[in-house]
Amino acid sequence: MFINEYKIVKPTIDRGEYKALKDLNGQDINRYAINKLGPIKTKGDKTALLYLGGGYSLDDNETYLTDTTKFQSEIPAIPDTPIYKRSLISRIANWIRNIEGNICYTDIVSNTCATGVYAIEKAKYLLDTNKVDEVLIIGEVKINYTVLRLFKEYRIPITISEGLVFIRLSRKGKIKVSDIKTYYEFNSNPFAVSSKAYREVLTEADIIKPHSTFTEVNTEAEDFLNEYNQVITYKQEIGHTLSISSLLEACMLIDDKYLKDNKSALIVASGLGGFYGSFKIQIEDK
Repeated sequence: MFINEYKIVKPTIDRGEYKALKDLNGQDINRYAINKLGPIKTKGDKTALLYLGGGYSLDDNETYLTDTTKFQSEIPAIPDTPIYKRSLISRIANWIRNIEGNICYTDIVSNTCATGVYAIEKAKYLLDTNKVDEVLIIGEVKINYTVLRLFKEYRIPITISEGLVFIRLSRKGKIKVSDIKTYYEFNSNPFAVSSKAYREVLTEADIIKPHSTFTEVNTEAEDFLNEYNQVITYKQEIGHTLSISSLLEACMLIDDKYLKDNKSALIVASGLGGFYGSFKIQIEDK
């Protein structure tokens, strides 16, 4: 499987509590993303569209809090309510309307911070089984009061941020995606991370881009990754772009020329539910 095209928009505005996209200024993230990442045309007869839905990117006036989904502390429930789903469906529908060509399969892929790895795994299945000719992955994250409150209430010391990503994958190309690994490890604490679990998804590469949220627990779990020749991190620079982080940061590695001279990079992520995953990228000489 290969990346044939990609586009990203990184956050550049520091708003104190989070890092923001330039010119977003409260407008609808879906329309903003379509304007920034488009125009997009399909290639081939059958194209799949995977939408990264784990960014909690509802607008402030699209609240998913209802009487049945409120905690007593008023911390938002995990957004699996009909209101949240309708919002995501409307967003993927907007993309379908704005992509020129034939979309024959759509899916909303979501696992918080590891959503990008989920999408890569799904794309490989669709291509390996000849279901489609190409896979488009699109993600958009907008930070609002609700998600800021969630991180504050759970005391998660992470600078979160907005961003956009688009990736086109097919069976032929130059930037190879390989060695996709996933692993689940149960823990009674949904925010726990495990050194052992990270080791389960590792494979050899010249460079590693770890999850690296720089929380105390994550730093301790990832300490052994310094065994790699080169460790590249981006969250201190741009913040944590939630559902799109692994894919946006993988594209940054490519842009920053870390893959020159046929070097390979391992992208590692972890998400809620004890999920850990990784994939390798490398520019092939042909």
